[in-house]
Amino acid sequence: MTHPSSQQVRFQSYNPYESVYPGLRVVSREMLHLIRTLRTQGYSVVVEPDDGTKLCYSVEKGLREVLSDPVWLYVIGIPTSLFLNLIANWVYSQLNRTSKPDEVNLILEFDEGGNKARYSQSGKPVSDERFKSILSALEARKRRFEETRKLTPPEPEYFLPVYLEHMGKVVGWSKGLVFDDEKRSIGIDTTKILDDETRKRIKRGELTGFSISGIVSSATCLICKKEYVDCNHIAGLKYHGQECTVRTTILPAEISIVTDPVQPAARIKTK
Repeated sequence: MTHPSSQQVRFQSYNPYESVYPGLRVVSREMLHLIRTLRTQGYSVVVEPDDGTKLCYSVEKGLREVLSDPVWLYVIGIPTSLFLNLIANWVYSQLNRTSKPDEVNLILEFDEGGNKARYSQSGKPVSDERFKSILSALEARKRRFEETRKLTPPEPEYFLPVYLEHMGKVVGWSKGLVFDDEKRSIGIDTTKILDDETRKRIKRGELTGFSISGIVSSATCLICKKEYVDCNHIAGLKYHGQECTVRTTILPAEISIVTDPVQPAARIKTK
């Protein structure tokens, strides 16, 4: 199915780790999957700023939400009802459920007769006040992360802050990451948890593992050998019997303690 070139979807890039990795054009991994879904259906997709710089994507190992941060996209020349239905079906396929009426994971902006109209992924209108508050929350996340990088470690050897559920709250400090080339794995060195409530949750078994987030600066699809951001395959899905896997280079940004890590081996060992 193809569409006229006048039908276009424009995404706004967002780099939550701007203070560590400045100048990168970044989308989330989930946003990237939505982008390629739209491309395969014939829509023209642009990621702003459309300045020709390389597109990277962010990952948060451990967050199971489809979209951990709201995504803003501007829809040009596509009927509102048609596109809202397409997005609702995509969200359902990812979550295996419909989104809650008050959830705003996707902000869809349309030009309706010269007037801008915004809707959530469930088709509910998004007011100007709600839109501004969402954009402010995204900027606040950037600032929180930047401020935590300025904190003084309690001990020089414990220099790496440890967050809670990728939410910008520092609950401890670690001696850093441990890279094992033979096992092709990344581990977390000795870590001290200083937050009392977090220690209690670990003892109760509520927080069970670690999660590393960062920016994928380079990724190659092992099916088509193209850059993953440019191809139309999705990691984990099968194409003609072959599962799509991706070889990546990740710029680590932060580590978090989480309730349920995606990697089964990324578990907390207490002393």
